Amino acid sequence: MKADPTLIVRAHWSTYTNASTGGRYWPDYVLAVVPSAAVLTICLVFDVELDTTATAALLTVSGLLGAFLFGVMLQIYERAYELEDAKPIPDEALSTQVANLEELAANAAYAALVCIVTAGTFAVASATSGWWLRGFIAAGLALTAHYGIVLIMVMRRLFLRTQASLLRARTGAGRSRRAA
Repeated sequence: MKADPTLIVRAHWSTYTNASTGGRYWPDYVLAVVPSAAVLTICLVFDVELDTTATAALLTVSGLLGAFLFGVMLQIYERAYELEDAKPIPDEALSTQVANLEELAANAAYAALVCIVTAGTFAVASATSGWWLRGFIAAGLALTAHYGIVLIMVMRRLFLRTQASLLRARTGAGRSRRAA
C-alpha cells in the first residue's frame, strides 16, 4: 500500500545506533519515547486544554515544518540522484556518503511524517470539545515534544558528522597516499 508509513518509521528508528559498535543505542530509544509519553500522561491527568489560538498556532507550525522537511527530502533525493548519475567508483568514502544520505532521508521523512500527523491532530482538536478535545490536545503536545526531541537528536548527529568530515578534510585523514 502506497500510504503505509511503516518503511519510513522502521528506517528512522534503525538510525538509533551506537557509532562505535554499530548496534542499537537504547538511550536514543528512551529519549525519543519517554519524554513524549510523560507529556501525554501529564496532559491527560491534569486535563490540559489550549485555547483556539494556541491550537491553531501549533497546527500551523507543525504543518509548515512538515512541508519544509518534505522539501529537505526532495533535496536529499536530488543529491542521491546526482550521485547515481555520476557513476562513482565504489569505495569506503562513497559507502559512508551513501549511508549518511540514507540516514538523513529516513530522519527527514520520519520528522515530516510526525509533523503532518501532529498538524492533523491539532486540526481535529480544533473541531472537538470536552474529553475528545483534551485527548487530541494531549496527543498533539506529546507529538510536538516527540518531533522536537527527534529533530534535536538528528541535528546533534549531523553536527558531529560535519565536524568529523571537516577534520578529515583539514588533516587529510582517510585519503590514500600516492607515490610521487
